[in-house]
Amino acid sequence: MFWRYMVAAFCGVGLCGTLSAQVTLRREPVITSGLWQPVGVYAPPGDPAHLMTVGKGGDVRVVDLTANTLLPTPFLIVPNVATTNEQGLYAIAFHPDYQTNGVFYVYFIRNTGQNIIARGRRSAGNPLVADATLDDVFVLDGANTFHNGGFCTFGPDGYLYVGIGDATFMLNGQTMTVLRSKILRLDMDGPDNIPGNTDDDGFPADPQKNYCIPPTNPFVGVAGEDEIWASGFRNPWRGSFDRETGDLWIGDVGSEFREEISMIPAGTGGWNLGWPCKEGFMQLVACVPLDPYLPPVLDFGFGGSLPIGSQEQAGFRYVCGGYVYRGSAMPCLRGTYIFADGASGIYSIRRAPNGQVTDFVDRRAETNDFHPTAFGEGLDGELYCVHIADTGLYRLVENANDCDGDGVSDPCALSMGWTTDTNSNSIPDRCEGLCTDVDFNNDTLFPDTSDITDFLSVFAGGPCPTAHCDSIDFNNDTLFPDTQDIASFLSVFAGGPCV
Repeated sequence: MFWRYMVAAFCGVGLCGTLSAQVTLRREPVITSGLWQPVGVYAPPGDPAHLMTVGKGGDVRVVDLTANTLLPTPFLIVPNVATTNEQGLYAIAFHPDYQTNGVFYVYFIRNTGQNIIARGRRSAGNPLVADATLDDVFVLDGANTFHNGGFCTFGPDGYLYVGIGDATFMLNGQTMTVLRSKILRLDMDGPDNIPGNTDDDGFPADPQKNYCIPPTNPFVGVAGEDEIWASGFRNPWRGSFDRETGDLWIGDVGSEFREEISMIPAGTGGWNLGWPCKEGFMQLVACVPLDPYLPPVLDFGFGGSLPIGSQEQAGFRYVCGGYVYRGSAMPCLRGTYIFADGASGIYSIRRAPNGQVTDFVDRRAETNDFHPTAFGEGLDGELYCVHIADTGLYRLVENANDCDGDGVSDPCALSMGWTTDTNSNSIPDRCEGLCTDVDFNNDTLFPDTSDITDFLSVFAGGPCPTAHCDSIDFNNDTLFPDTQDIASFLSVFAGGPCV
């Protein structure tokens, strides 16, 4: 339908900033049991029928979306995973060429006290089961039971991005000679762009580094560890790339005062996010963040005089980064960043072109006060969530009527002008047997003869000559195409009744 192609244009002029607040959400169960301490949801490339969930204890499970069932055989069991406090298996990252090479990476804390990224492969005989062998490609000593970060994902540039926390040592945030409190960017393929070959290892003398450094990383050739892409994080638990813009959004868990959502613009590295000099917008200790400092998009906390971009919310304790929604099932939410707090619930914001936060929406009540530990994005851009204390997997869907069955909620369709409400009762005309308006091609020029020619063209099976045409079921009797629609259109066009 033509409305699906018009969303971006409306959002570009700022209209979607007023529409996302009108859309309410609900959690729709995909499975209600079977998961154990889930902390991640991931979509294997090329397989829209399945999602994979990551469990804190080391299991990667497969959910069949066609039957809403959990497959009995795990995709993978990662051995020797530490699970004390915040330790555990954090993420699985599928190689950009996963469909052909079957390569993936897992990020976890080993029971020997190390941050580990290990490479694995999909089984040749069963794409829903992995080979048992895992090869370490990144080993970082000195893991703590707290503040290890946790996100690991490939960016649009094909490099692996890894969020690592400060391991409770605050000074790591402003020290460029350590990898903690940073986002790292790693080349897992080497010069031949094939993972698993000997040229992947840019540090042959160091058994803990089996990767290469992207030549455009900001600290290559200057003081600082070459792996670093961005610094100044306390505990970047979840990060995601906006699939449309390439911007990197991060939820960084705060200490005692502020939680923060940050956004690194697409393709830019070297930023310092401020910790521990700053916690959110708040000056925390007497220091100045290293340049270039990048303030958060939003911070959260309890009371006080707040700058722009801050919010207060009872019960907010630790942020869980989410995704910018880019699916098609909820068009009025496209471009909305949906995130959560692990102790209170789900929220959303939009970010205006000038960088200011718009449409902050508290979605706790509409989603039954669910407290996600992680969100996931399907291949189609739809969003899912899990909580570590819940055994289910849930899909976020729009909680609104769709009385005309066009696949768009009534509030969204009315707000965008995709359907009409001539009697202003918030019910689409087509749900009440009323005729659609005569500006069929929605060019705001009516009545004009192009509406007649465009209507007849679409009625005959031709294309809509403008950006958006209304339904050819003009009289909304659910019978179309029938000649009564033509008669009704011509009658209303001439100033007569809907027939």
